[in-house]
Amino acid sequence: MRHSAKDLLNAGDWPNIAGVKMDYYTDSLILNVGYSFDPARPVTSSLSADYSYIADKQPGFSGVNHLHSLVSVQGNEMKRYSYWRYWFGHSSVMKILHYFLHLEKIYAFLGVITIALLFLGCLQLLKMDGKLSAFALFALLGLCNIHVFFMSLQYYPVFWIGLIGLLVLNKYDDCPSLRGPVFFSLGMLTAYFDLLTAPVVALGIPALFICGRDAWREELSGNLDWKNWLRIWCGFPAAWLAGYVLSWGTKILLGLLAGGRWSEIVRQVTLRAGNTFQDGKISWLDALQKNCNNLMYDSALVFISILIVFAVLLVQRLIAWKHGKMIFRWRILFGYLLLMGMPLMVILLMPNHTFQHAYMTFRGLSLTVSGLLVMLTAFRCPDHNAAS
Repeated sequence: MRHSAKDLLNAGDWPNIAGVKMDYYTDSLILNVGYSFDPARPVTSSLSADYSYIADKQPGFSGVNHLHSLVSVQGNEMKRYSYWRYWFGHSSVMKILHYFLHLEKIYAFLGVITIALLFLGCLQLLKMDGKLSAFALFALLGLCNIHVFFMSLQYYPVFWIGLIGLLVLNKYDDCPSLRGPVFFSLGMLTAYFDLLTAPVVALGIPALFICGRDAWREELSGNLDWKNWLRIWCGFPAAWLAGYVLSWGTKILLGLLAGGRWSEIVRQVTLRAGNTFQDGKISWLDALQKNCNNLMYDSALVFISILIVFAVLLVQRLIAWKHGKMIFRWRILFGYLLLMGMPLMVILLMPNHTFQHAYMTFRGLSLTVSGLLVMLTAFRCPDHNAAS
């Protein structure tokens, strides 16, 4: 970890991400890995989140000062703080990596695995659903700034959880009974790793493709009534949400038993769901605008490219539909719109959190934008075996 801190200090010129000078150290070293569990109380400290970290000798928060301290201060000189939060599952994983890799190698390690999972996911979708779905998956991940894509140690598990879930569901595509348990497990994993930044992406990566495929199967067999529609488009996300809430609830319960911090839990929840920022008021529209601005700032070329491809393919499909060469189903379109609206609902429910942390939460909108491409599969050739 000291090696990583030295590398960051020597680099000095951190990339400009989402309109702010995003610090490598803030996201990947100090906040998530610079905290260490108390070795004298490894169980209770991890549950109650009584972390210890290097004391900053300057008033206020300064990432550079923290880095200097991390490099120079010895372990027995660390000042203890009670940093109450739920247990960071990913922090324990990253702490292990720091024992034998420094930060640059960790970036490479995460990048190789993420790209490999993306490649396998695209291959599966190419074979099962056609080129449009494979391109949509690639675009979904491409809507994240490349620096954040590899650097954010808090965010990379979103891709892994979503992509692994997609790979498993595709592999066992002929076992519909596995859908609910897999989505439930994905929700539990997402909450365990504390992915408040954009957890909906971990759901959206598999849901965009699995729900649409199942809906078309029911439609082509004549069984897509509203009951089955709700089972597919609402049931699978509900299973994911149940796992997410259960995992969160377990962490909060354990934290209460270990630290008795109920008032802090209430404060953290109301803080994120509130609409007061510093001395002024914010609305969910303010939060949405700021997230959209960050998306455009980071990924304007990818975003514009997706819109161009979407417009061309939409016109092509409308013409084909008008001439009877394609069929179109409103209910499948509504299902996609429901999934695409989930990141917007997150912004609506937590305007304070998504406004202050828009440089990270904007990545949830990648699900909305890439969903435009998958939404086009609501048009389909009359031939049941034709690729969408």
